[in-house]
Amino acid sequence: MDWLCPSYTGVLGQQLALYASQSSIDAQVTVRNILPTVQTGNLHAAIYSLTDSSVYLSFCRSSTADEAEPEFAYERQFTRLDMKQIFAVERP
Repeated sequence: MDWLCPSYTGVLGQQLALYASQSSIDAQVTVRNILPTVQTGNLHAAIYSLTDSSVYLSFCRSSTADEAEPEFAYERQFTRLDMKQIFAVERP
């Protein structure tokens, strides 16, 4: 999505201001509260956490999946990837 979508960016700005004033914004707050409210991430969603070097990913329901499953990425389970482990390089 581009940044010229006032219906999304306005709601996103409100959510960021709300949670920034109440507490810190982390991956869990983003997954549980911000993305579902903004309803962004219909194809995929990626949340990058620089504090713990993690990426949280979710993807929309596949075309062959049961239609009872949640459709959009922001409605589905997220997978956490430890980027330190992924990018670790073993040196001889």
